[in-house]
Amino acid sequence: MLEQIKEKLTRAGIQFVRFQYCDNANIVRAKAVPIDRLEHFSQYGVGLTKAAQAQPAMFDTVVANPVGLSPVGEVRLMPDWSSLQLLPYSTKHASVMCAMHDQGAMWEYCPRGFLNKMVAMAKDAGIELKMGQEFEFILLKHASEECTPSQPSDSCIYAESMALDLSADILERITESLSAQDIGVNLVHAESAPGQFEISLQHTDVLQCADQNVWFRQTVKAIAAQSGFVASFLPKPYEESAGSGCHLNVSLWRKGKNIFCDPSKQYALSEEAQCFMAGVLCHLPAIMAVTAPSVNSYRRFLPHYWSGAFGSWGEQNREAALRLAGFDQSPTRFELKTMDASANPYLALGVVIAAGMDGVVNKMQLPPPCNQDPGLLSEQQRKQRNIYRLPTTLFEALAEYKSNDMLKASMGENLQQAFQSVRQAEWDYISGLSFDEEVKLLLNRY
Repeated sequence: MLEQIKEKLTRAGIQFVRFQYCDNANIVRAKAVPIDRLEHFSQYGVGLTKAAQAQPAMFDTVVANPVGLSPVGEVRLMPDWSSLQLLPYSTKHASVMCAMHDQGAMWEYCPRGFLNKMVAMAKDAGIELKMGQEFEFILLKHASEECTPSQPSDSCIYAESMALDLSADILERITESLSAQDIGVNLVHAESAPGQFEISLQHTDVLQCADQNVWFRQTVKAIAAQSGFVASFLPKPYEESAGSGCHLNVSLWRKGKNIFCDPSKQYALSEEAQCFMAGVLCHLPAIMAVTAPSVNSYRRFLPHYWSGAFGSWGEQNREAALRLAGFDQSPTRFELKTMDASANPYLALGVVIAAGMDGVVNKMQLPPPCNQDPGLLSEQQRKQRNIYRLPTTLFEALAEYKSNDMLKASMGENLQQAFQSVRQAEWDYISGLSFDEEVKLLLNRY
């Protein structure tokens, strides 16, 4: 197989293959292998310091951690050749996603390994999942190290057609590049913040969905830079405008059939779908430490901003954290709004599956829907309906995560401890910054 891969890459003029991974801070990292060294690194993997899983978003250092991750010791980045991609915006480079192996076995700190384990766990229970993502990002003029959100590509409002004209060239290049990577695009439209766009992707298998998260962000940022722009997925670049999420759409399948809808059941939802959503709602405050893990993420979760500030679900309710979506009386999926692109996609999708399957296994009951803006209800009304305010800071979400034995057990002791250490270090450092300092630090990271 490797000979065929190398022949394909050689014909395409590829000189380097990027062995890629996402760390616990969701920084996309890569080591480029020259094509004539591909056999060696395919067999033995690319060396990576164990300290890599204890690096925060702020700077290159190793945070204090209780599991001993340090510059001592090495794991290997082993390529998953089924994920091989040619990069149309970098024509001499290809990309392959990697798992982290230690002494010939999956390293327990590997996010990709964790997601694979959760997918297998659901499949063993008779449930397959498909997922799709809706990415929001901003385009800024004049790329530089000192780039700030003060020069957006436009000042258009939600779905304003003019925004598509003003950024037509770059949007066309992005969609063409995604198509060349077999990443299906559903919709492209302007969002409500200055220079903000949303591109939603088609549903696919879970692992491919996580891989597409990496390819998508890499593609958008690279093409923006080549066009003289900066693209940022930072959750809250503007203090007074809407933030950028990465909404996750989830559907349940069995033997090639979507089993999310059942017209004979309450809410037209199958029993599995109700239990899965109930599990996600039950664990949502803790899940958010993984799906919205930046200090900056929590500036986005405000009432009346369509960000899912309250723990609730609703039928086509864009203020609910979980939105039932699809056709009237025939829902096909739910949308999780409390996720953004600062989240490692392998960890984020994995904890959503873990929580949902906990609901299925324990037959959790889905509370009644909230089909109005929960922010307009009184505190007493929300309490009566089991609607609660979700964490307003990373500190609060981490506290919820640390007390959630199910999620920690699903990730495993070492991975969850390493993850906690990185996020705690980010909270300790970034929470002391002003909003402008925070944005300046993180704008080009995400």
